[in-house]
Amino acid sequence: MSNRRINDLDDGVVNKILKFADDTKIVSKVANEDQIKMLQSHLHKMFNWSQDWQMLFNTDKSKVMHFGFNDKEVDYLIGNQRLDAIEEERDLGVIVDKSLKSSRQCAKAAAAANAVLGMIRRIFLCKEKKLIMQLFTSRW
Repeated sequence: MSNRRINDLDDGVVNKILKFADDTKIVSKVANEDQIKMLQSHLHKMFNWSQDWQMLFNTDKSKVMHFGFNDKEVDYLIGNQRLDAIEEERDLGVIVDKSLKSSRQCAKAAAAANAVLGMIRRIFLCKEKKLIMQLFTSRW
């Protein structure tokens, strides 16, 4: 497929579109009826593009996340399928929460670090700080 086809995806779409490999995200401020209609219109336009080029979106994996106090949390459709609203999503290894707090990501990183440290403690008899630090910071 030529780049021109995939570049056409966002023709006429004013909202921010993020593309990475086979992943596409549309980001929009939605605080009033006009913005709701515009976002739904852009979703419809992108859905039609996907049908025209036979590169269908996986609507089962398509989700919506509402941020902020002004978001009306309306339902959005791709084709005739309503998008599920979610509280958090993992994207490229980063956990994004609708509150935009990093506590879940930090807890996950701490758990992974503790698992590595536990494995080092079980396997190695020598507990010298220099060795432990070298093992802990090396990639396996």
